[in-house]
This record gives sequence, C-alpha cells and structure tokens, in this order.
Amino acid sequence: MNGGTMPARKLVPREAILSCAMELLESDGSEALNARTLAKRLGCSTQPIYLSFSGMDDLRAALVAECRKVQEDYIVREREETLFLRNSLGFMRFVYEKPRLFRFVYYENQFQNTPADRAFIDATVAGIMRAGGYSRAVAERFYYATWFFMYGIAVQMVYGFASPKWDDIRGLLLDQFGALKLYYSQYREETQHE
Repeated sequence: MNGGTMPARKLVPREAILSCAMELLESDGSEALNARTLAKRLGCSTQPIYLSFSGMDDLRAALVAECRKVQEDYIVREREETLFLRNSLGFMRFVYEKPRLFRFVYYENQFQNTPADRAFIDATVAGIMRAGGYSRAVAERFYYATWFFMYGIAVQMVYGFASPKWDDIRGLLLDQFGALKLYYSQYREETQHE
C-alpha cells in the first residue's frame, strides 16, 4: 500500500441516478429534486451523485434531455396523417400523461431555446411550408398559432385550472388544426397562383 488515500469510487452508476431522479421528478415534482432526497431514494450518500454529475444543474440538464426523449416517444407513437399533427398530438399526450415532466421542461427549466429547439422549430416550419404550400412567414404563423393554443391548454391542465379528458383535448386540437388549414388556405391559393 502506498500510504495515499484511495480515489472515490462510483458505487451507483450514472444511469441509475438519472433513472431515480426521473422517478422522483414524476412522482413528487421538481420541488423534491435535491441531492439528499435523491441519495435517500438510492440508499447512498450524496457522493455518488456528485461523482456522476458536476452539480444539480448538471443533473437537471440531463433530466431535461431524458424528459425530451419521453416526449419524443409520445410523438413517435402518434399515427396521424401529417407530421405536424403527429407532433402536436404527441406533445399534448405527453402533457396529459406526464404533467410534471412538461412543467419541468417547459416552465421550470433554464435549458430552453437550445440549438436543438431552434432546429426543431425550423424543421417543423419547413414541413408546414411543404405540406401547405405556404411562404415561410405564413408557415411560422401557423406553427405559433398552434403552439400558443397547445401551450395554453397545457398550462391550464398542469396548474389545475382545467381537467379535460384526452378525447376533448384531441378534438380541440383537430378542430384548431382544421380551422387554421381553412384560414391559411387563402394564402396557399395566392402562393400557387403567383
């Protein structure tokens, strides 16, 4: 033995910490998300958490990425005819079934407006342009009209101001999507005749 101290060993894998943090976030919300509570659930000290993550902000950033994977899974499961409608319904199903994850990612998170977020918006707007024959400006208005509508419903649900059933949410989204298509069809027709 060299007489020195042994380096700290990670007894709890990073993936286990992240999985436990996701469970804590889902069951108790972000208010309960701290190193001591997480360590207690893991049955360890806080040391393994800080060996795997540089701090709670690092853990929160990893949780945001995990929540977004969950959201993406909801989107992939939707079977609507248009990508935009699949994205919209998948997002709302995520909000409906995982309200604490939505709240964490979209309301309590400082890790927003990332390059990935902007790339997603750009790709979505480009898809709306292709599908509807719209100019970029019109496609952006379509996107934001839908986003603000969905976000309004989401906030009402997550903060307990409304408790709609899934079929009602889906119906509202389909109605709104149809109304926007009808309204913006005047711009598509102008574009096609130019």
